[in-house]
Amino acid sequence: MSSEQHLQHKRHALQEHYDLLAEKLKRLRRDYAIAADTLIRFQLEKQIEQTEAELNELAKLF
Repeated sequence: MSSEQHLQHKRHALQEHYDLLAEKLKRLRRDYAIAADTLIRFQLEKQIEQTEAELNELAKLF
């Protein structure tokens, strides 16, 4: 595998991971919007913050 192919493969893998995290964030936000329980909303808020941080870190690699 050439270095260009390796970089394309790595970029594709990063893009897939980014897309999965973006979908996770979308679902977390939806769940947060409909959650009534305070504890669950707090947990979802923390998961949203963590997922946003992960997305920001991945975005720096592009």
